[in-house]
Amino acid sequence: MMLVAYWQAGQFYTRANEEVQRALVRFDENLFRFLRSRFGAGIRWLSTYFEFSYLFCYPMIPLGVGALYLMHLRDHTGQFWAVVLPATYACYLVLPFLQVLPPWVLRGHMPERGGSFRRVNLWINRHLSIRVDTFPSAHVAAAVATALTLLLFSPVVGLLFMWLAVSIAIGCVVRRYHYTLDVLLGVVLALLAFLFNLP
Repeated sequence: MMLVAYWQAGQFYTRANEEVQRALVRFDENLFRFLRSRFGAGIRWLSTYFEFSYLFCYPMIPLGVGALYLMHLRDHTGQFWAVVLPATYACYLVLPFLQVLPPWVLRGHMPERGGSFRRVNLWINRHLSIRVDTFPSAHVAAAVATALTLLLFSPVVGLLFMWLAVSIAIGCVVRRYHYTLDVLLGVVLALLAFLFNLP
C-alpha cells in the first residue's frame, strides 16, 4: 500500500519548481564546499559503504516488522505502523505542492565514483521510482521512524536499525539521491510521528 501511495503521488507531478530546485542545489554545493575544505575529498570505501547503505532504504520497513516478529512482539506492530505510515505518507502528501527533481537526475550532480552498488541503485531509481524528489525524503522518514519505534522495544535492535537509518540518511545526501534539506526534514517528520505516538 505504501508503494501504491508513492506511485499515486507521482501522478501529480507536472514540472519542477526551478527556483526551489536551484536553492536546494545551492545549499548542498555550499555545504559540500565547506565539508571538503575541512575534511578533504573523502575515502573511497566510505563512498562504497554509503552507496550500499542506501540500498537498505527499500527493505528497511519489512526488516523492522520482521524484527518485531522475531522478538515475539507482533502485538506491537500496530504501534510500529502508527509511527512509520504517517511519517512516510506526509512526504508523499507534499509532492503535489512542492515539485523538484532529485539530484541524481540533474546533469553534473552525480558523484564520480560508481561501482556495482551504484549501478543497482540507479537501475532501481530509473525503472521503479517516480523519478521525482519527495520533499521531505520518504526514504529517510521511514528509516528513522522504523529505528525509533524499535528502540522502544529493544535498545540493541533499535540502535542497530538507527545506525542503518543514519547511514541511509547520509548516503542519500553524499551519493546525491536526495538534497540535504530533504533528509533533515525527513528526520524531523519521523521524530514528530514518533513523539506523537509515544504511549
